[in-house]
Amino acid sequence: MIPSRFYPVDAKLFTWECTSSFDESPSMKELRDSFEKEFPKMCERLMKSGGLYRLLHLVSFNSTEGRRSRYLVVVLENPLPSVRKRVLPRQVAVLAAADRSLREQASAEGNSGNFLCYAAGEKILDVLIFFEGRLCHWTEYALVEMSPECIESKLRLFRRFLKNDALFSRGESFAEIQVAPVLPGDSKRAARDPFWKRIDLRRESLEPQRKGNWKRLVALLILVVACWKVFLPMLCLKSSHPLRDVLPVELDAPPAWSESAEVEPVAETPLRNTAAKVARCVLPDFKLKGVVAAKLIVAEVEGVSSVVLLGDSLGSFRLHSIGRDGVDLVCGDSLVRWGVFHARF
Repeated sequence: MIPSRFYPVDAKLFTWECTSSFDESPSMKELRDSFEKEFPKMCERLMKSGGLYRLLHLVSFNSTEGRRSRYLVVVLENPLPSVRKRVLPRQVAVLAAADRSLREQASAEGNSGNFLCYAAGEKILDVLIFFEGRLCHWTEYALVEMSPECIESKLRLFRRFLKNDALFSRGESFAEIQVAPVLPGDSKRAARDPFWKRIDLRRESLEPQRKGNWKRLVALLILVVACWKVFLPMLCLKSSHPLRDVLPVELDAPPAWSESAEVEPVAETPLRNTAAKVARCVLPDFKLKGVVAAKLIVAEVEGVSSVVLLGDSLGSFRLHSIGRDGVDLVCGDSLVRWGVFHARF
């Protein structure tokens, strides 16, 4: 279990996009070089103040220009605090509040998991865009005043952005949702969210560090095998109790066999087709296009997108659980794991 305790810090969030060739996956060093060339003044200011930035991957998709990847940029103007807890931006609570607002929607039909969520508070407007159930964009705006007119002007810019964007223009419609106010428990829930649970801003590389763990595991196995080879012969030599033969087990005599003079006819019973009474587990061919708030999924069956809630059926299977990257379906004692379909981005 990943601990939910973390240390919140003040940070700025925005979305950055880079383009590469279709068969290329840029390394983190290449991404940082490209980012620092695009934002030289900001990176120079962070270097002088002891601050930093982190790139968190949101989504990748193909376009006519090449392979596009979008990252959530977390900017810390001040040095990291000296704490042993995970360090996360204070805005993680906004994502938990948006998730709760999505789950409170009466119906998600008609938009295929596409949402434009906005949260206004303390002269900051957070805009989160979910495309097919997945967080794909996050931008913060500093507002001059917290008036409905000022908020509406920013939302008009985003509506035009959704129509012209290479990814979001593929969606037929986006439901606009005002995020509910942040609750005291939202920060802890957000720290356990699949997007944030492996993030620690103290680490420059946000990939799980498994190389050192494998080395320690191999060293431990070698030590166990060496100890086994050394101490096993010693334990055998120290055995001072001679082994004694075990007395043979006395078996009961088998019952006497006698042949009956008359053979009773055996009634023929018709064979029953037991397979006809066993329900077959049939799973239709579908594409999992996205998940929303671990409560519903967007599935495409025979080219038609539909929303399936937790507990609903797909063929003979029932939707058992929903994760960030896939779902579990059950039918009797059969369990099927189905991953999210990305190739249509």
